[in-house]
Amino acid sequence: MAARRFFLAALCARGLTHAATCIDTNPNCEGWAAAGECLANPQYMRSSCALSCDSCDDSVEISADGSVEGSAEGGAVAGIPVSFVHALGDVAELEITWLGDGRGEAESEVPIMTLHQMGERSTVTTFIGHVFAVNEKVTGRRISRVRMLPGRDIMTIDAAHAKMHDTNAADVKLCADRYDSCPQRARDGECERGPGWMVMYCPRSCDSCHLRDPQVRCNRDALDMSTSPALEPGDLAATFEEIVSRFPQFSPKILSTAPYVVTLENFVEDHEIDAILGSVSQSFSRSTDQGAVDQFGEQQKVVSQGRTSENAWCIGRCDTLPETRAVMERIANVTRVPQENFENFQVLRYLPGQYYRTHHDMSHEDNRLASGPRIYTFFLYLSDVEEGGATNFPKLNMDVFPKKGSALLWPSVLSDDPTRQEPMTFHQAKSVEKGVKFAANSWIHLYNYREPNLWGCTGAFDAP
Repeated sequence: MAARRFFLAALCARGLTHAATCIDTNPNCEGWAAAGECLANPQYMRSSCALSCDSCDDSVEISADGSVEGSAEGGAVAGIPVSFVHALGDVAELEITWLGDGRGEAESEVPIMTLHQMGERSTVTTFIGHVFAVNEKVTGRRISRVRMLPGRDIMTIDAAHAKMHDTNAADVKLCADRYDSCPQRARDGECERGPGWMVMYCPRSCDSCHLRDPQVRCNRDALDMSTSPALEPGDLAATFEEIVSRFPQFSPKILSTAPYVVTLENFVEDHEIDAILGSVSQSFSRSTDQGAVDQFGEQQKVVSQGRTSENAWCIGRCDTLPETRAVMERIANVTRVPQENFENFQVLRYLPGQYYRTHHDMSHEDNRLASGPRIYTFFLYLSDVEEGGATNFPKLNMDVFPKKGSALLWPSVLSDDPTRQEPMTFHQAKSVEKGVKFAANSWIHLYNYREPNLWGCTGAFDAP
């Protein structure tokens, strides 16, 4: 307790008791704020992008027992408890020292705690962005540096952790920054706002080399997410069976019951379509397929040989549009799956002659991901097509033709086992013969997708 009070007193002396007391929960917050979204969408932005929108109440108080208390508008975070765990078998005692708030140039070590033996754990109340050193107590040898990042409330110091931070190790290049801008990015708080990209490309500046290992970074129990699946055996069939009675306003039509395939009319309104397409109109590029995954979990993008369409991801401003949020909420109501399990809309454009050959949206390998496999595809038709462009299910001998504003819903997994692929829902996009087809995929996962995606655990590493 004395060490904790000393640590907090040191923060007060440096004027840092309010440092990093609020955070952004989306890596795109800074860009959205620059584009004026704090004023355009205040409810969402003040809640999810408090730091970038400067909507934090920085009042923090230190109680008599040494804990930190504070209030922050928009869901901002004040003091957080972080546990350090001794897991280094060849080191007797570990000393944990506080280095700074991660924003300033100067650092000075303030002793916080000593872990005397393997398995010992101790907790300190600190702030997002603050940096600590782990030293061998007897010799003073530096073992590692660690930065406090969102959702990481346990810091286990083990051999692999120490090796990745060792500047004298033979494989030090595994923890090298890729860009000269990394130190400044870290000081600007990008390690906290976009941890997935920053850990991969600026690991040393973010003091997070150990998180390059996807087994550490992407462990579902270590991520700040629910470990409860969106579907239990039998839930999928029950959801489809109730769609007709629950949503008559969309005139649901069951096209198949083995497996269920359903269309919904007038699901997306014209003004929503205009807003979504307008926000991505300059972002379309040739669709790609997923390639090989490297040792750090980064997945290559390869030009698709099976499809010739163009796509644009509904991220940034598109993702925060009231129209986008309204459509996502509608999908969540129909599927009974929370929006945190959704990927961003993939908006598609098919010109005459373009197609997507037969494929499936779920792979058995996806069960290894923290987000789990895709369980539903909710396909939105954003335009009519003069000729061609049907969604075809070869095994069901079924064609569904585009109709502006309608939606098509099908499962990618079995109802009695949501971890297994539904073999009947292979599908293809037939060639557009005349006109232009606009559509959007809403892919829905068994577990939270947004949190693993923030941490680069879905194969994609979008820059903050």
